[in-house]
Amino acid sequence: MIENIDTNFGVLLKKIDEWNIADNTLVIYFGSDNGGTDGRKIFAAGMKGGKGTVFQGGTRVPTFFRWPAGRIKGGGETAALSAHLDIFPTLAEITGAKLSDEVRKQVEGRSLVPLLKNPKAEWADRTLVHHLGRWAKGKAADAKDAKPAIQNSRFTLVHNKELYDLQADPGETKNVIAEHPEVVAKLRAAYEQWWTEVQPFLVNENVTDIPKINPFKELYWKQFGGGPDEAMLRKMDPTKGGAEKKARSRQGRGEKEGEATVRAASSRRPQRGARDAGSCFRCSRTAAGSRRHGVTSRRSCPPASRRPPRPPARSPAGFAAPSCLCRR
Repeated sequence: MIENIDTNFGVLLKKIDEWNIADNTLVIYFGSDNGGTDGRKIFAAGMKGGKGTVFQGGTRVPTFFRWPAGRIKGGGETAALSAHLDIFPTLAEITGAKLSDEVRKQVEGRSLVPLLKNPKAEWADRTLVHHLGRWAKGKAADAKDAKPAIQNSRFTLVHNKELYDLQADPGETKNVIAEHPEVVAKLRAAYEQWWTEVQPFLVNENVTDIPKINPFKELYWKQFGGGPDEAMLRKMDPTKGGAEKKARSRQGRGEKEGEATVRAASSRRPQRGARDAGSCFRCSRTAAGSRRHGVTSRRSCPPASRRPPRPPARSPAGFAAPSCLCRR
Protein backbone atom coordinates (compact mmCIF):
# COMPACT_ATOMS: atom_id res chain seq x y z
CA MET A 1 0.00 0.00 0.00
CA ILE A 2 2.77 2.44 0.91
CA GLU A 3 4.61 1.66 -2.31
CA ASN A 4 1.42 2.18 -4.28
CA ILE A 5 0.71 5.57 -2.66
CA ASP A 6 4.33 6.64 -3.15
CA THR A 7 4.30 5.62 -6.81
CA ASN A 8 1.01 7.31 -7.63
CA PHE A 9 1.91 10.49 -5.76
CA GLY A 10 4.96 10.64 -7.97
CA VAL A 11 2.72 10.15 -11.01
CA LEU A 12 0.55 13.04 -9.81
CA LEU A 13 3.46 15.45 -9.33
CA LYS A 14 4.95 14.50 -12.69
CA LYS A 15 1.64 15.01 -14.45
CA ILE A 16 1.03 18.53 -13.09
CA ASP A 17 4.60 19.37 -14.14
CA GLU A 18 3.84 18.15 -17.65
CA TRP A 19 0.69 20.29 -17.70
CA ASN A 20 2.73 23.33 -16.57
CA ILE A 21 0.37 24.01 -13.65
CA ALA A 22 2.64 22.96 -10.76
CA ASP A 23 3.30 26.52 -9.56
CA ASN A 24 -0.37 27.39 -9.21
CA THR A 25 -1.65 24.02 -7.97
CA LEU A 26 -2.19 23.45 -4.26
CA VAL A 27 -0.98 19.96 -3.36
CA ILE A 28 -1.98 18.58 0.05
CA TYR A 29 -0.55 15.34 1.35
CA PHE A 30 -1.69 13.61 4.53
CA GLY A 31 1.24 11.45 5.57
CA SER A 32 -0.51 8.85 7.73
CA ASP A 33 -3.82 7.10 8.29
CA ASN A 34 -4.21 7.73 12.03
CA GLY A 35 -0.86 6.29 13.00
CA GLY A 36 1.19 3.22 12.29
CA THR A 37 0.65 -0.48 12.94
CA ASP A 38 3.38 -3.10 12.66
CA GLY A 39 5.86 -0.49 11.44
CA ARG A 40 5.82 1.17 14.87
CA LYS A 41 8.25 -1.50 16.04
CA ILE A 42 10.78 -0.01 13.64
CA PHE A 43 10.00 3.69 13.97
CA ALA A 44 7.28 5.60 15.83
CA ALA A 45 8.91 9.06 16.17
CA GLY A 46 8.91 8.59 19.95
CA MET A 47 5.11 8.71 20.11
CA LYS A 48 2.95 6.50 22.29
CA GLY A 49 0.28 4.30 20.76
CA GLY A 50 -0.62 3.84 17.12
CA LYS A 51 -3.55 3.20 14.83
CA GLY A 52 -6.63 2.34 16.86
CA THR A 53 -5.63 4.46 19.87
CA VAL A 54 -6.19 8.10 20.86
CA PHE A 55 -2.62 8.64 22.04
CA GLN A 56 -0.42 10.89 19.91
CA GLY A 57 0.77 7.90 17.90
CA GLY A 58 -2.80 7.38 16.73
CA THR A 59 -3.93 10.98 16.25
CA ARG A 60 -0.92 13.06 15.24
CA VAL A 61 -0.05 12.83 11.55
CA PRO A 62 2.21 14.88 9.27
CA THR A 63 0.61 17.00 6.55
CA PHE A 64 2.40 18.71 3.69
CA PHE A 65 1.26 21.66 1.57
CA ARG A 66 2.85 22.88 -1.67
CA TRP A 67 1.66 25.93 -3.61
CA PRO A 68 4.48 28.16 -4.91
CA ALA A 69 2.14 30.74 -6.49
CA GLY A 70 0.20 30.92 -3.23
CA ARG A 71 3.28 32.19 -1.39
CA ILE A 72 3.87 28.93 0.49
CA LYS A 73 7.61 28.76 1.01
CA GLY A 74 9.29 25.38 1.01
CA GLY A 75 10.89 24.13 4.21
CA GLY A 76 8.47 25.82 6.57
CA GLU A 77 7.08 23.98 9.58
CA THR A 78 4.51 24.83 12.23
CA ALA A 79 3.54 23.19 15.49
CA ALA A 80 0.17 24.96 15.70
CA LEU A 81 -2.67 22.62 16.69
CA SER A 82 -4.64 21.86 13.53
CA ALA A 83 -6.84 19.07 12.22
CA HIS A 84 -8.56 17.64 9.16
CA LEU A 85 -11.61 19.79 9.83
CA ASP A 86 -9.50 22.84 8.95
CA ILE A 87 -9.14 21.76 5.32
CA PHE A 88 -12.64 22.80 4.23
CA PRO A 89 -12.49 26.40 5.50
CA THR A 90 -8.95 26.64 4.13
CA LEU A 91 -10.04 25.68 0.62
CA ALA A 92 -13.08 27.93 0.90
CA GLU A 93 -10.87 30.95 1.64
CA ILE A 94 -8.36 30.10 -1.08
CA THR A 95 -11.06 29.71 -3.75
CA GLY A 96 -13.07 32.69 -2.55
CA ALA A 97 -16.15 30.54 -1.98
CA LYS A 98 -19.05 32.31 -0.29
CA LEU A 99 -20.46 30.08 2.43
CA SER A 100 -24.11 30.36 3.29
CA ASP A 101 -25.19 30.92 6.87
CA GLU A 102 -26.43 27.33 7.02
CA VAL A 103 -23.04 25.99 5.93
CA ARG A 104 -21.17 28.28 8.31
CA LYS A 105 -23.09 26.77 11.21
CA GLN A 106 -21.56 23.40 10.35
CA VAL A 107 -17.98 24.57 9.85
CA GLU A 108 -16.00 23.76 12.98
CA GLY A 109 -12.49 24.23 11.65
CA ARG A 110 -10.32 27.25 10.93
CA SER A 111 -8.67 28.42 7.77
CA LEU A 112 -4.99 27.46 7.69
CA VAL A 113 -4.13 30.22 5.23
CA PRO A 114 -2.39 32.40 7.87
CA LEU A 115 -0.13 29.49 8.83
CA LEU A 116 0.56 28.58 5.20
CA LYS A 117 1.79 32.09 4.54
CA ASN A 118 3.61 32.40 7.86
CA PRO A 119 4.22 29.24 9.94
CA LYS A 120 4.81 31.44 13.00
CA ALA A 121 1.60 33.41 12.66
CA GLU A 122 -0.54 33.91 15.77
CA TRP A 123 -2.84 30.96 16.36
CA ALA A 124 -5.32 31.07 19.22
CA ASP A 125 -5.46 28.06 21.51
CA ARG A 126 -8.23 25.57 20.85
CA THR A 127 -9.58 22.26 22.12
CA LEU A 128 -9.90 19.24 19.85
CA VAL A 129 -11.68 15.99 20.65
CA HIS A 130 -10.53 12.60 19.38
CA HIS A 131 -12.76 9.58 19.84
CA LEU A 132 -12.03 6.09 18.59
CA GLY A 133 -15.73 5.31 18.14
CA ARG A 134 -16.61 1.85 16.80
CA TRP A 135 -19.10 1.02 19.51
CA ALA A 136 -21.84 -1.55 19.10
CA LYS A 137 -25.12 -0.34 17.64
CA GLY A 138 -27.15 1.49 20.26
CA LYS A 139 -24.26 1.56 22.75
CA ALA A 140 -23.13 5.16 22.29
CA ALA A 141 -23.73 6.07 25.93
CA ASP A 142 -21.55 3.17 27.10
CA ALA A 143 -18.73 4.28 24.80
CA LYS A 144 -18.70 7.89 25.90
CA ASP A 145 -15.66 7.57 28.18
CA ALA A 146 -14.20 4.47 26.57
CA LYS A 147 -11.54 5.90 24.24
CA PRO A 148 -11.60 9.69 23.95
CA ALA A 149 -8.78 12.21 24.07
CA ILE A 150 -9.38 15.92 24.64
CA GLN A 151 -6.45 18.06 23.58
CA ASN A 152 -5.36 21.68 23.57
CA SER A 153 -2.04 23.11 22.44
CA ARG A 154 -0.29 21.86 25.58
CA PHE A 155 -2.22 19.09 27.31
CA THR A 156 -4.11 15.96 26.26
CA LEU A 157 -6.59 14.15 28.52
CA VAL A 158 -6.66 10.50 27.43
CA HIS A 159 -9.48 8.12 28.40
CA ASN A 160 -10.64 10.81 30.82
CA LYS A 161 -8.08 9.63 33.37
CA GLU A 162 -4.59 10.26 31.97
CA LEU A 163 -3.24 13.79 31.50
CA TYR A 164 -0.03 14.44 29.59
CA ASP A 165 1.91 17.67 29.12
CA LEU A 166 2.80 17.42 25.43
CA GLN A 167 5.24 20.31 25.55
CA ALA A 168 7.34 18.71 28.29
CA ASP A 169 6.50 15.08 27.51
CA PRO A 170 5.56 14.54 23.84
CA GLY A 171 5.98 10.79 24.28
CA GLU A 172 3.17 10.70 26.89
CA THR A 173 5.21 8.82 29.46
CA LYS A 174 4.17 10.63 32.68
CA ASN A 175 0.56 10.99 33.82
CA VAL A 176 0.30 14.42 35.51
CA ILE A 177 -3.45 14.42 36.14
CA ALA A 178 -2.99 14.97 39.90
CA GLU A 179 -0.86 18.06 39.28
CA HIS A 180 -3.28 20.02 37.09
CA PRO A 181 -6.86 19.67 38.40
CA GLU A 182 -7.94 22.95 36.80
CA VAL A 183 -6.78 21.77 33.35
CA VAL A 184 -8.59 18.46 33.79
CA ALA A 185 -11.81 20.21 34.76
CA LYS A 186 -11.62 22.50 31.73
CA LEU A 187 -10.95 19.66 29.29
CA ARG A 188 -13.70 17.50 30.77
CA ALA A 189 -16.17 20.37 30.45
CA ALA A 190 -15.21 20.85 26.81
CA TYR A 191 -15.72 17.14 26.19
CA GLU A 192 -19.15 17.15 27.85
CA GLN A 193 -20.21 19.99 25.59
CA TRP A 194 -18.86 18.24 22.50
CA TRP A 195 -20.53 14.93 23.36
CA THR A 196 -23.88 16.64 23.88
CA GLU A 197 -23.63 18.55 20.61
CA VAL A 198 -22.79 15.52 18.46
CA GLN A 199 -25.66 13.34 19.66
CA PRO A 200 -28.17 14.61 17.05
CA PHE A 201 -25.68 13.72 14.31
CA LEU A 202 -25.29 10.05 15.30
CA VAL A 203 -27.77 9.21 12.57
CA ASN A 204 -26.77 5.55 12.28
CA GLU A 205 -27.59 4.61 15.87
CA ASN A 206 -31.15 3.55 15.05
CA VAL A 207 -30.79 2.57 11.40
CA THR A 208 -32.82 -0.53 10.51
CA ASP A 209 -32.47 -0.68 6.72
CA ILE A 210 -28.84 -1.84 6.62
CA PRO A 211 -27.61 -3.07 3.20
CA LYS A 212 -26.46 -6.68 3.02
CA ILE A 213 -23.51 -5.73 0.83
CA ASN A 214 -20.95 -3.25 2.13
CA PRO A 215 -21.41 -0.11 -0.04
CA PHE A 216 -17.68 0.61 -0.12
CA LYS A 217 -16.87 -2.90 -1.32
CA GLU A 218 -19.66 -2.67 -3.87
CA LEU A 219 -18.20 0.54 -5.30
CA TYR A 220 -14.72 -1.01 -5.37
CA TRP A 221 -15.90 -4.05 -7.32
CA LYS A 222 -17.85 -1.83 -9.69
CA GLN A 223 -14.72 0.17 -10.48
CA PHE A 224 -12.06 -2.54 -10.49
CA GLY A 225 -14.02 -5.74 -11.12
CA GLY A 226 -14.40 -8.87 -9.03
CA GLY A 227 -16.98 -9.52 -6.38
CA PRO A 228 -17.80 -11.43 -3.20
CA ASP A 229 -17.98 -15.17 -2.75
CA GLU A 230 -20.58 -16.85 -0.56
CA ALA A 231 -18.40 -16.63 2.54
CA MET A 232 -17.98 -12.85 2.18
CA LEU A 233 -21.68 -12.37 1.48
CA ARG A 234 -22.47 -14.09 4.76
CA LYS A 235 -19.82 -12.05 6.56
CA MET A 236 -21.24 -8.74 5.30
CA ASP A 237 -24.85 -9.67 6.04
CA PRO A 238 -25.87 -7.64 9.13
CA THR A 239 -28.65 -10.13 9.95
CA LYS A 240 -26.12 -12.82 10.82
CA GLY A 241 -25.30 -13.18 14.50
CA GLY A 242 -21.85 -12.76 16.00
CA ALA A 243 -21.86 -16.33 17.32
CA GLU A 244 -22.37 -17.69 13.82
CA LYS A 245 -19.49 -15.60 12.50
CA LYS A 246 -17.20 -16.82 15.27
CA ALA A 247 -18.22 -20.41 14.60
CA ARG A 248 -17.39 -20.03 10.91
CA SER A 249 -14.07 -18.42 11.84
CA ARG A 250 -13.19 -21.37 14.07
CA GLN A 251 -14.24 -23.77 11.36
CA GLY A 252 -12.11 -21.95 8.81
CA ARG A 253 -9.08 -22.34 11.10
CA GLY A 254 -9.80 -26.02 11.63
CA GLU A 255 -10.68 -25.54 15.30
CA LYS A 256 -13.22 -27.48 17.28
CA GLU A 257 -15.50 -25.96 19.89
CA GLY A 258 -13.46 -25.18 23.01
CA GLU A 259 -10.20 -26.21 21.40
CA ALA A 260 -7.26 -23.84 21.67
CA THR A 261 -5.59 -22.76 18.47
CA VAL A 262 -2.05 -23.99 18.05
CA ARG A 263 -0.25 -22.49 15.09
CA ALA A 264 2.79 -24.25 13.72
CA ALA A 265 5.70 -22.15 12.54
CA SER A 266 4.96 -23.16 8.96
CA SER A 267 1.47 -21.62 9.16
CA ARG A 268 2.66 -18.13 10.02
CA ARG A 269 2.50 -15.23 7.61
CA PRO A 270 4.65 -15.86 4.52
CA GLN A 271 7.93 -14.00 4.50
CA ARG A 272 9.21 -11.79 1.70
CA GLY A 273 9.52 -13.64 -1.53
CA ALA A 274 6.37 -15.68 -0.99
CA ARG A 275 4.25 -16.41 -4.05
CA ASP A 276 0.52 -16.63 -4.50
CA ALA A 277 -1.18 -18.71 -7.16
CA GLY A 278 -3.74 -15.97 -7.77
CA SER A 279 -5.72 -13.24 -6.13
CA CYS A 280 -8.25 -13.88 -3.43
CA PHE A 281 -11.97 -13.18 -3.46
CA ARG A 282 -11.82 -12.58 0.28
CA CYS A 283 -9.03 -10.02 0.49
CA SER A 284 -8.94 -8.82 -3.14
CA ARG A 285 -5.16 -9.07 -3.08
CA THR A 286 -3.61 -9.77 -6.48
CA ALA A 287 -0.74 -12.11 -7.14
CA ALA A 288 1.43 -9.19 -8.26
CA GLY A 289 0.66 -7.31 -5.07
CA SER A 290 1.43 -10.41 -3.02
CA ARG A 291 4.82 -10.79 -4.60
CA ARG A 292 5.67 -7.14 -4.13
CA HIS A 293 4.58 -7.00 -0.51
CA GLY A 294 5.90 -10.44 0.32
CA VAL A 295 2.64 -11.73 1.81
CA THR A 296 -0.51 -13.30 0.46
CA SER A 297 -2.83 -11.87 3.10
CA ARG A 298 -3.14 -11.45 6.84
CA ARG A 299 -4.00 -15.11 6.91
CA SER A 300 -3.36 -17.70 4.25
CA CYS A 301 -6.28 -17.57 1.84
CA PRO A 302 -8.08 -20.89 1.25
CA PRO A 303 -7.32 -22.21 -2.27
CA ALA A 304 -11.05 -22.36 -3.02
CA SER A 305 -11.34 -18.59 -2.64
CA ARG A 306 -8.54 -17.78 -5.06
CA ARG A 307 -9.02 -16.78 -8.66
CA PRO A 308 -6.60 -16.58 -11.58
CA PRO A 309 -4.53 -13.40 -11.60
CA ARG A 310 -5.62 -10.62 -13.95
CA PRO A 311 -3.87 -7.46 -15.14
CA PRO A 312 -4.21 -4.57 -12.69
CA ALA A 313 -6.99 -2.15 -13.55
CA ARG A 314 -6.23 1.47 -14.26
CA SER A 315 -8.40 4.46 -13.56
CA PRO A 316 -9.39 6.86 -16.38
CA ALA A 317 -6.96 9.44 -15.01
CA GLY A 318 -4.06 7.07 -15.58
CA PHE A 319 -3.30 6.29 -11.96
CA ALA A 320 -2.57 2.65 -11.23
CA ALA A 321 -5.33 0.95 -9.32
CA PRO A 322 -4.34 -0.48 -5.92
CA SER A 323 -2.46 -3.71 -6.41
CA CYS A 324 -3.90 -5.11 -3.23
CA LEU A 325 -6.66 -3.94 -0.93
CA CYS A 326 -7.17 -6.33 1.93
CA ARG A 327 -10.91 -6.49 2.56
CA ARG A 328 -10.92 -8.86 5.52
